[in-house]
Amino acid sequence: MVVRWILGQWGDRFSYRILSTGAFCCSSLALMGIVWQPGWLSSWAILYSLGFGTVFPVLSTIVSLAVPPEQRGRVYSLFLMGFDSGMTLGSAGMGSLLGVAPLSGLFLGWGGLGLGASWVAFRQFARPFPGVEAKSS
Repeated sequence: MVVRWILGQWGDRFSYRILSTGAFCCSSLALMGIVWQPGWLSSWAILYSLGFGTVFPVLSTIVSLAVPPEQRGRVYSLFLMGFDSGMTLGSAGMGSLLGVAPLSGLFLGWGGLGLGASWVAFRQFARPFPGVEAKSS
């Protein structure tokens, strides 16, 4: 909640590239940190909440800026549906994966996937958004 309040106040002063990359890195490192230092669970939980609390508003803003205003509601609802479906299916699918890999391996794997996503975000968000580009001309 505090992270989202701060983003609402000062989020437009930072690049989406930096915010999204940092958010993915925080969440990923927290998942991996739970495996490396489980005694620091409270610290990892705070780091994860900083990352996740940042990534959702940033991705929501990117989605709303990337589409024309007349399609924004439909595209945003599809974004939320995909986000919620991913969390639901992901949590249901984790149970079946526990028979294949240990929980620590899954945390490391998903953390590594998140670090890969941060690299993609850093590269992808270096380009201007079409909606923002059209408004400035």
